[in-house]
Amino acid sequence: MTRSRRLTVPRCRLTRAVALGVALAGVVAINATVPIARADQRHFQVVAATVTSQLVQRPTRAEGALLPMIERLLQARAAERGRQLTRGIEPLTRRDAALAALRNNLTMDIASGEPQRLSQVVTEAEAVFDPVFDLEVGYTRNDTFTRTKIGTVRENVFAVTGNEFIVRDPLDSVEVGQIPQSVLDGLTPEQLAAIEDVSLAPISRRRLNLCAFEPRACETEAPVIRALEYYQDFSPDIVQDEITASPGRSGNEGHPVQSVNVTLGLTQELPWGGTLTLTDQTIWRKIYYDPDHYWKDGDWTTNFLATLETPIPFGRGFGADNANRAAIQRAEIARERADWSLRATINATLGAVDVAYFELVRQAESLRRAVRNQRLVRQLRNRTERLYDAGEGTRYQRAQAQNELVRAGLRVETALQDYINASIALARLIGNPDTRSGVTLYLPYAYSQSFEAELPAGFDDAWRTARVNRPELFVAALDTRSAEVTARQAEVDTRPDITLTASIASRQDNSNYGYAHPLHSHNRIIRPDTLNQSYTVEYQWPWMNRGLEAVAARAQLSVESLRLGERATELEVRREIATQLSDLQSARARVSSARREVLGRRRAYASLDRQREVGIVGHDELINALRQLLIAELAEVEALVDAEQAETELLVAQGTVANTLPRRTVQTRLDRRRVDMLADAGVLAYFGKPEASARR
Repeated sequence: MTRSRRLTVPRCRLTRAVALGVALAGVVAINATVPIARADQRHFQVVAATVTSQLVQRPTRAEGALLPMIERLLQARAAERGRQLTRGIEPLTRRDAALAALRNNLTMDIASGEPQRLSQVVTEAEAVFDPVFDLEVGYTRNDTFTRTKIGTVRENVFAVTGNEFIVRDPLDSVEVGQIPQSVLDGLTPEQLAAIEDVSLAPISRRRLNLCAFEPRACETEAPVIRALEYYQDFSPDIVQDEITASPGRSGNEGHPVQSVNVTLGLTQELPWGGTLTLTDQTIWRKIYYDPDHYWKDGDWTTNFLATLETPIPFGRGFGADNANRAAIQRAEIARERADWSLRATINATLGAVDVAYFELVRQAESLRRAVRNQRLVRQLRNRTERLYDAGEGTRYQRAQAQNELVRAGLRVETALQDYINASIALARLIGNPDTRSGVTLYLPYAYSQSFEAELPAGFDDAWRTARVNRPELFVAALDTRSAEVTARQAEVDTRPDITLTASIASRQDNSNYGYAHPLHSHNRIIRPDTLNQSYTVEYQWPWMNRGLEAVAARAQLSVESLRLGERATELEVRREIATQLSDLQSARARVSSARREVLGRRRAYASLDRQREVGIVGHDELINALRQLLIAELAEVEALVDAEQAETELLVAQGTVANTLPRRTVQTRLDRRRVDMLADAGVLAYFGKPEASARR
């Protein structure tokens, strides 16, 4: 069997419990460390009791009677159904319900992280204008090596004949000792002159390249001399020679060419559009002017390159509405919109929980009145039984009283089930798994004072409040602002696309010598060896520019559509305010009439009860009076709860339920003072009235 919590020790009182614990801990500490008189101890006890009375919300007498009444009804229901009591009862105030909803509601958890995420999106968009640094360090070295070849060296010289000389590998040639006369007879004068020109060497050191030995290569049947090859040196002696692989070192007096490059780049996106790039390249390199000497104070040189690429004024991509700036503006609007969306979620969540809480109050008060009616009917039945036993009552009266008692019991059972259903519905919004399954029931208390506080009701004041607090109005306005930013960017993109590119390169050449220190080379960068300047204007224009103009027209239509949506949202909020004001005024009027009706029915029942004692009226009139009294009391409960729910809905329509609810849930003077101090300190200002400039 689950034990129920008593109202004198409510849960969810962390703030008050801490304060009370501090006060009591101070009393205990003083008593433990300082010997004091008995009168002083009584004084401390009185102080602790006073603090406790100011902190703890105490239920009214009627509210305090709810707990034993519901426990008794649950026990009776469990006994009738032949099982043990499995339901516990958890006391819950109006403020506790709101705090539990903010703490456990999953929708709240999802919405609460959206502003932080979009804040990072804003940071990401703004990071486009952060400078980008590029550092590059490189080392290069070019070495030239020599190769040594040992063996017979034969250098070939070729005599070209005619215009058809083909370089051939000597291995494919035929070496001959004498030129055949038949070959000489077939030579032209030019070929004979060529042979005589190369006849300086012995004929034994010559060889002919004849196409006759390769018939496929000859275009005619007669052999043709393509070239006469001979050797300048046919010495068989072994020689040693050094062959240079490449002349790389010859430009640096035989030393390797090596350098260290340090390049520092800076890229900056410009606010009006375009990009500025600055590159500083510092080079260390030794330049030899002699195989053994170099200029020791001339190793450093600097090259500086500046490039500016920007659209021209009044051109595409220029101004405050360029792509990068527009992205930042949309991100900032999205972040602000997420904040208002979170407020809208909190506003709707607190409104739904508050309405559900008072629905639980409605069912609890209806149950209490149904039980009270059952008690009065039981008293009437008992008196009828006594009169019947004494022979003064009829069987019809006895049966009539018993039948009315059964009806009263059915009304109590129905009211109890409605109370359980209302508790489960509230638990779904709060997020307690036990109460969602009905294992634990919520018991409302400390709510009577809410019925006494009335919210000022006036359409003009309510609308002015809603214009600066209702989140949906700001969300619609921010959507329009975001669309306007996109439309302005699209309009800028339809302009002529003219881009100016300017590049200036200042270079120092250390082919002879540089500077002794990199600081010196930087100081003299304005006096370079070479200065290269380049200026380019690029113009792009799509044919008839139809695509970009269509995008701009579509963006403008989106703006107009969202403006209409903004007006529709305002009309919807005005309708909600008017509806809730009408419901509130109607409920308040019904409260006044219902209270008068209850007072009159109670007096009528008391009068009939006295007349019944003397036999002036019968059971029918008395039972009917009880029914009318119950109907009047239930109507009073309906009117009171409807008025309170209408006030909550009006606060939701105004968007002020979050910053109004703390003051509407205070129960003690100390608690009211605490809430006022928090409001003065700005702790509750998050849901306060924003500046009027927040909306257009």
